[in-house]
Amino acid sequence: MCDVLGENVKDGNSKKSQLLEWKDYFDYEKDGRKFTITKIHKDPKAHKKREVLHIKLIEELILDFLVSGKHEGEKFISRMDLMLFLHLIKDEYRGLKPKRGKLSEASKIPKEYINDFYQSTHNLLKRNIETALNDLKNRSLIFWQDAIAVCYLKRNKDKLINKKRRYTDQYGDTIEDGWETVVDSWFDIREATKEEYGYISDAERKVMKELGFKTKTGIFLSGQYVKFRCKVNDLLYQEHNIVYYFPAYRILFSQDIEDMEEYLEDIESYFLMPEEEEEKQLQLNQNTVERIKKSIKRKFQNKNDPLRQDEKYLIFNDQLINYLIDDKKNTYIRYEVNHLPKHTRKKLDNNSTNNK
Repeated sequence: MCDVLGENVKDGNSKKSQLLEWKDYFDYEKDGRKFTITKIHKDPKAHKKREVLHIKLIEELILDFLVSGKHEGEKFISRMDLMLFLHLIKDEYRGLKPKRGKLSEASKIPKEYINDFYQSTHNLLKRNIETALNDLKNRSLIFWQDAIAVCYLKRNKDKLINKKRRYTDQYGDTIEDGWETVVDSWFDIREATKEEYGYISDAERKVMKELGFKTKTGIFLSGQYVKFRCKVNDLLYQEHNIVYYFPAYRILFSQDIEDMEEYLEDIESYFLMPEEEEEKQLQLNQNTVERIKKSIKRKFQNKNDPLRQDEKYLIFNDQLINYLIDDKKNTYIRYEVNHLPKHTRKKLDNNSTNNK
């Protein structure tokens, strides 16, 4: 590609900047070292402007999020919760992610299309959020880092309580039937400790080796990522009482600025009234819908993927956008809100009287 464009071959951060610059002039798909140009922008400046405005809108809402309530210089939030606050997704997107079989049956959309939709949209949304976070960091408004949150099961072995007996149906929904006496327990959702980061890393490597892979990317591409996570969660629960874990962000206000008062005034200028916040969230949601649709059209007719050559690919993805992303669409799939994955709820129901 560099030969065709008459540019020097670069590596490291210079290569990343070069690839981003190319995006201003054309869209492309990469397969190994092969580049396929999918669209040439007639007006690169207009394309760049839309991209910048979209990211700036995310930045403004993140700053509003930081100054709202008691921040005490930092916020810890799951990636999915931040997506929800920004209105990049509907609540159904999160609620139905572990229930794709139910979504498939209710919507009549084959599961392979749903898996493809979740994979591609998650990558796009994550990239947009982290571009905004990096820009804020570059302006020294925040520091941020990837983090891991855990759901830790706490038990009071000396206290027994009566609770409704639960079991899970074929869709992963919780059904209540009768009562049972169990040890008092509750979930503590928080950032992983230093030791727990180590537990998670050890469990992932163990399961990775068991499945015959060396990287999580390889597991994901093989279609075994859900199986991988279930095995890791089971191992963590058995050995450390960690029910499950998930990606999060730790966002911190800079602590090494000489004039903190001036700094805080700059930050607090981003505080939005409720109606302003809602307006910007809706605007961001509609921008996101447009970006996802454009991304789907670029992937359509991908010669390397039979799934994306089918005309139904566009139809099914449009329906999924309405169900899971677009705030202006009232179409929805009925589902039970339950933050615990199906295999986890089964595990806890079967072991509810275990004095671990």
